[in-house]
Amino acid sequence: MEGAKDLKRLSLTPQARLEHLDPIVCELWHLKQDLLEKLFKRFFDKKSSSEPGTLSHLKTILKKSDVNGKVKSNFRAHSDFINLIITEMIVEQAKEFVTNGGFDNLVPDNITAATKGTKTRVRDEVMNKFMNMYMYNENDNDTTRETSTEPDELYNYCCQLCQWGLHFMALDNTASEGDIMRVIPNLMKCIPFLFSHSKLSKYLVECLDVILKCKSASTLTRTRILEGFFVNRKGGVGKNVEADLVQEHFVRNQKELIRGLGANKTDKAILRVTGAANAISHILEDLDTNLKIPTRRGHHSPDSNEKDISAIRQCFREIHPFKVTPGRKCSKFKFGTPEFKVNTEQLLSSLETIIQRISNGLVADEDDEEQ
Repeated sequence: MEGAKDLKRLSLTPQARLEHLDPIVCELWHLKQDLLEKLFKRFFDKKSSSEPGTLSHLKTILKKSDVNGKVKSNFRAHSDFINLIITEMIVEQAKEFVTNGGFDNLVPDNITAATKGTKTRVRDEVMNKFMNMYMYNENDNDTTRETSTEPDELYNYCCQLCQWGLHFMALDNTASEGDIMRVIPNLMKCIPFLFSHSKLSKYLVECLDVILKCKSASTLTRTRILEGFFVNRKGGVGKNVEADLVQEHFVRNQKELIRGLGANKTDKAILRVTGAANAISHILEDLDTNLKIPTRRGHHSPDSNEKDISAIRQCFREIHPFKVTPGRKCSKFKFGTPEFKVNTEQLLSSLETIIQRISNGLVADEDDEEQ
């Protein structure tokens, strides 16, 4: 879109110059989809289905045939699968934390009778210790953590998977709550994840572009940008969705109506039918609801149930993925450390180059895979 505005810069009227399309920012749902796709490329391998604790192995246990690593073809199935796995992994981390004496010397015996301030302090200390133990805290300089010459590859794999998955869940929660205060921190946190896949990532550039625009914009413009990311179509707390997802549904409805016109359709007919796309869609939805016609889906994606949760917990209790076992192998994934890291010097160098290009009004280079 920025390139289109550059081409129209010498037009005679403001409308022809597309001045009303400002500011142009990234689309959060597409960013979330891209992050999930990169997560599966990093942690999902069909050949690792025989290795307990990996995503492919857990997918096989749950018989999720629609989870195949192709996120764009079935986003919902992959999203639900990751949310379930990461939630149960955090539960397993909490169990190991308690087993290893995570509460020792932190929780007094009479905690139930303590004041509110004492309970808050103890809670913060316990959570900080838990976050440090599993490398969730940034800039963690804990030198007391045990190290081994023989890395535990499964432990490293699961810890890094949790760090990626928890950020994906944070993006999901931010959208549902419509929390504009978390948008910029989430975009900043996305940068190293996207950079680890490719320094020419399209959405890496988009994240930087939004951050720079919000930083340089006025308070009113900044608020307009952030509030424009989310839409609440039906009302209710926690019922927000990304604005670009709503637009995707709108475009889909338009395409279905245009396809129904058949051959030899005129421009006037297309404009007339697409102008009523939303109204027609609502009428059809209400009709299906009244007639109790189930929604047609291209993929069978049943919701997770207690049986799935029990199967995952039983698997984790057998292998103890978060109990450090030096020398334990995970042949398809060779992660040297449990903490996700990127080369800071290369990251800063790439960011400086991208920021310079954005400041000059140039479209940054993109990876061919991202286009």
